[in-house]
Amino acid sequence: MSITSKSRVFVKRECSARFEFGGKSYDNVPVLNLGPDGCRIQVPLAFVGGMVSDSRLEGLELISQALSMGSTGAKVIRVDSAEAAQSGLVQAELQFTDAPAAYRVNVLNYVNTMAQAKPHCVAHDLIGMP
Repeated sequence: MSITSKSRVFVKRECSARFEFGGKSYDNVPVLNLGPDGCRIQVPLAFVGGMVSDSRLEGLELISQALSMGSTGAKVIRVDSAEAAQSGLVQAELQFTDAPAAYRVNVLNYVNTMAQAKPHCVAHDLIGMP
């Protein structure tokens, strides 16, 4: 299986995130998919006032038993609120902004491990990030 910098692996049950946005701290935020350049998170609509494309998240930490690393900044690429009326949840696609190379390599190694264990959970270029 060919994993690229734009590949994503679905990790909803294996990974969560914490970050700061708009002066508030968010913890235990589900990460739906993850790749070396970014991830997709799911947050309650009531918590994301003002989260739009190009919004900045600070101190983004990915939390998983198999993934231990520091924090990075992230930029919101897209906010998907199509199901918000029914579910009350919004999905946001994030791109890591100031992650050191070692951070991206660590995530890529994690994605590769997950892809080998669960090849049916891999998608490529989900958001068309540059």
